[in-house]
Parts: sequence; C-alpha cells; structure tokens
Amino acid sequence: MEIHESESKSVRASGYSNEKGKFIILKGSFAVNDNQVQSSLSEKPKRVPLRKELITTGKMIDRGDKYEFVENVIFNSPSEAASIVWGSNLNGRKVFGLGEELLPSYKLYFEIDSTKAIEGYKKDHVLSISERDRKLVKARKEQDDFTCQACKVRIKINNKFVIECHHLNPISLGERETKIEDLISLCPTCHRIAHMREPMYSVTEVAEIKASNK
Repeated sequence: MEIHESESKSVRASGYSNEKGKFIILKGSFAVNDNQVQSSLSEKPKRVPLRKELITTGKMIDRGDKYEFVENVIFNSPSEAASIVWGSNLNGRKVFGLGEELLPSYKLYFEIDSTKAIEGYKKDHVLSISERDRKLVKARKEQDDFTCQACKVRIKINNKFVIECHHLNPISLGERETKIEDLISLCPTCHRIAHMREPMYSVTEVAEIKASNK
C-alpha cells in the first residue's frame, strides 16, 4: 500500500487507493475551512452535501483555521477526496501524484488555483493509456469520422482533427479490457461537459445540454 501525501493552502492530507479504485483519506489529515471553499466545488453536485455530511457526522472536526479528519474516510475517487479536502473541483490523480514513481517518503505540493488541476480528466487519460489503447482510440475516432457524437461538430485545423476519445466507463473503475464500443468520440467541450458530474453525463445528456445553451 503506497501512501500519497499532498499539501496546499497550508492543508496537508494523505491517503491511498484500494483495489476498487476508491481513495481513503487517512485519520489526521486536514481539510480547508469553509471560507476557503471555492465555487467550482458545486460543479460536482454531490460534493457540497458530502462535505457538509462529513462535518455534521463528526468525521471532520473544526480546528479553527481548518478541519481535521478524526477517522479514515473512503471516497469514491481520488478527485472526490481532493475536492472535499481543498474545497475545489480538482483532479485527484494529479493532486496526489497517482501513477508516478514514488520515493519512500513522498509528498507533493500543488497550487490549488492551477488550471491544470481543474482540467484533470485529460491528465487521467494520459496516465492510464497504453500503446495498444492508442490504436483503439485511433480506430474509434476513424469509425466516428472524427465527428463529435454529441454535438456533431467536425473540426480540422492545420490538417489535424480536433477530437477526443471518451471512455463510457470511467478509467477509475479499475483495470479491465476495453473494446471499441466502450469508447466514443467527443469534441473537447462536450468531453468536459460529460465529466462535470458523477456519475458522468451520458452522450445524449451532453447533446441536450449543448443544444440548450446555443
């Protein structure tokens, strides 16, 4: 079991991933106080009430300038854990350095306001993808004619298509065999929309959201 420790805004938290893709924040970790919670946390609807529940049930105790975890807490994903700890919509894999080769005593400091942390889902895919997966991704994009399957946009700039491949079943669910039908082509905007909720928005829901905002 590898313990991952991270620090920002004078708040330090440590935890580890289990075999089911959950992330456990360890007793003795800290979380930002309510004044430091950012509006981006509400982009994931379940996270604001989850944070309040942890406080009201006494799993997070007010220590004045921060909250302390007085017991181990299991979160659905590293991103959910990081978001509750630092009160912002964050990429937990980046925040806790998951997927990196760790030193015996590993600690990562990150800037909580970094846009790289907020746009984390792209980084998740890079960390998890393999050589064989790239061929599968290419095949899916070709099958979809490099067209977003939500908004039907097809953009080509400098002889390169602007299109991304979305996993219909999140990578965070754990290791598994991925088939071409498990992937779908989305433009960057629709891809981002899909990841703005847990569980993710379906392609049909993304299309409806995009259409309602024209």
